[in-house]
Amino acid sequence: MSMSKKSHIKSKIGKPPGTLLYLGNKAIKDSKVTLTVYDEDIFEVHEINSFNNLKELLSKTKEESVKWINIIGVKDIEFLKLLGEHFKISNLILEDVLNSYQRPKIEINHDFLFVVTKRPYYNNDDYSIEHNSYIMNDRLLISIQDAENDFYKDITERIKNGLNVFRKMKTDYLLYVLLDLSVDNYLLVFEEFQEKSEALEEKLIYEPVKEDLSSIQELKKTVQAIRQSLWPTREILNSLVRRESNFISEGAVVYFRDTLDHQLQLNDTLEASREMVSSLMEIYLSSINNKMNEVMKVLTIIATIFIPLTFIAGLYGMNFEFMPELKWHWGYPLTLLVMFLITLILIIYFKKKDWM
Repeated sequence: MSMSKKSHIKSKIGKPPGTLLYLGNKAIKDSKVTLTVYDEDIFEVHEINSFNNLKELLSKTKEESVKWINIIGVKDIEFLKLLGEHFKISNLILEDVLNSYQRPKIEINHDFLFVVTKRPYYNNDDYSIEHNSYIMNDRLLISIQDAENDFYKDITERIKNGLNVFRKMKTDYLLYVLLDLSVDNYLLVFEEFQEKSEALEEKLIYEPVKEDLSSIQELKKTVQAIRQSLWPTREILNSLVRRESNFISEGAVVYFRDTLDHQLQLNDTLEASREMVSSLMEIYLSSINNKMNEVMKVLTIIATIFIPLTFIAGLYGMNFEFMPELKWHWGYPLTLLVMFLITLILIIYFKKKDWM
């Protein structure tokens, strides 16, 4: 657990339930709010500069129109308070909205459907995760992104052009689109993860170094973080497919089932990624052992060559008085020649055995 997470949790301890306190690491100064109103006949997008501005615009919309309030950045706690009071959203729900460490989940009651998901992404080769929340009823959907940029900006264009399906559907279809986009984003993360793993695997086979161990640990942490955010998503989608909420129409079930199918495929990819990280550790240890074995082989060959040479040098280095070879005129060069021949014979032998 990081120090920032520990400090955030400590600041929350002792507070009464429903205390609105932002828990997260995103340095967002200002929240951005947009209101999108649409049905088969109308399509409007409004930039919201205050809560009163939002109330005024909502009062002018038709009751049967779908209203999508998209909030980018969750540090404007006062705006969320006013939003909760206006739509009668419990502070317990808003508390989870503000907690970026909240596990993905779904809550169902008579007034709202509440969903928490995570959107993983790579930011300059660093794995990051975004906390997203959705509060929905029959004609209203509030999406809150703990981010600086609007991940759903392309959805607005799809609504504008979606006369065939999008504009005829209710908020459950909009929820499907947002969830499906977040789930599909895992594919991009896994692609990036696989590229990093394959590059590291090639490096481990040919040039393993001590620093590679920390790279493997980073990949392992990434897989664990992905698993913590991906697995609970299955529970959310299963609940939506079973229509446990009255706000999910029968016509939208087929779309949520498609997203569930994507999620199940991602679970298989996740397991493959976990196995890949385990294999990277095995390759690293094997490569290091092979490298050590190569060093030991070289030292063994050198020692084997010098054993007979050391024996000869030691034999004629003894201080006995009667050693006739010491008196020979050609004794010294002959001894060197024998030592050279022994070395040459051993080298040829090792070459034939493919030990060198």
